[in-house]
Amino acid sequence: LHQAWEQVLDEEFRRTLLLAMAMLRTEPALEFLLEIAATETLPVAEQAVSALALCRHDDRLYLALQDIGAARDDDLATIVEREFLRDK
Repeated sequence: LHQAWEQVLDEEFRRTLLLAMAMLRTEPALEFLLEIAATETLPVAEQAVSALALCRHDDRLYLALQDIGAARDDDLATIVEREFLRDK
């Protein structure tokens, strides 16, 4: 899936790949999604956060995304709160 992510440009297919990675719930897949959330543009990072929200009850992921959101200079922190159903 990681290799497909690098090769595919179609936005809908890339979103599907992110969801597939989140559904795997393997450490490498989740780490890749966290990396996407940290380094990609806001729209792509938001897709990664939405995919990770499948694991919204995983406090470790939530805390990692909070840190990523705080380090970014955009609205990702707000998106994390919304997607993880933890509005303040």
